[in-house]
Amino acid sequence: MAPGKIANHYTNGEFVAVGDPAQRYKEMCAVARKKKQQYVADALNILVIDSSSDAILPADAMALSAAKEYDEELRKTPQDLALRRLNGIMLITAWGSIGSNLRNVAFAFMRHPLRWPKNWRFFEALDSIGRG
Repeated sequence: MAPGKIANHYTNGEFVAVGDPAQRYKEMCAVARKKKQQYVADALNILVIDSSSDAILPADAMALSAAKEYDEELRKTPQDLALRRLNGIMLITAWGSIGSNLRNVAFAFMRHPLRWPKNWRFFEALDSIGRG
């Protein structure tokens, strides 16, 4: 497949975008936007993405990039309350990060959700998961 091209692949009863590994975080953002009707009002909503694909970026960088991309898209449609229900993205990858802090589970929170957790330790606990 040529760089930048995206195809659809049927997995687990649902079509999932696959394509350029350098653009995976944009694909994750697109999935998060597509699932906005599934986010529950007045609740903490975490989108968990289990990825077995090759990625150029480590899990931490991929999750942070996807969350940042989502926040950038949210700025374009601030009136879309369904999008603002998402609190964060958790990414589980086949490969871990590089370096002494090996981890293949990463969490990134959104900057502009409708609802924040009552205790910030909730996000800290999600961020500390790292299987490695």
